[in-house]
Amino acid sequence: IIIPSSIGLVFFGKPIVDLIFHHGKFTSEDINNTYWVLVAYSIGLSFFSLEKILTNALYSLDEYRFPVKVASLTLIFNFFADVIFCFILNIGTPGLHLEQASHP
Repeated sequence: IIIPSSIGLVFFGKPIVDLIFHHGKFTSEDINNTYWVLVAYSIGLSFFSLEKILTNALYSLDEYRFPVKVASLTLIFNFFADVIFCFILNIGTPGLHLEQASHP
């Protein structure tokens, strides 16, 4: 369900954003920016779902150390990914959401 949803958000995201938000002071540039944030979130959606399934499976097997170690490492990775995507590559707001693919 998640993979088709992610693909659908990528392909149909711009018309959805246009339909919902394009009124008032919301310009075409705002629609484009919002669409790219939606694309970044849709990429992260698959990874978030996979992480959630694996974490719950490990917890049900009474394995607690590995998920905690992975969460700690992804927290450190998120910090460096934020700096790289937002400041070095100048991706901006979509960069913040793109790095969420590694950690919810």
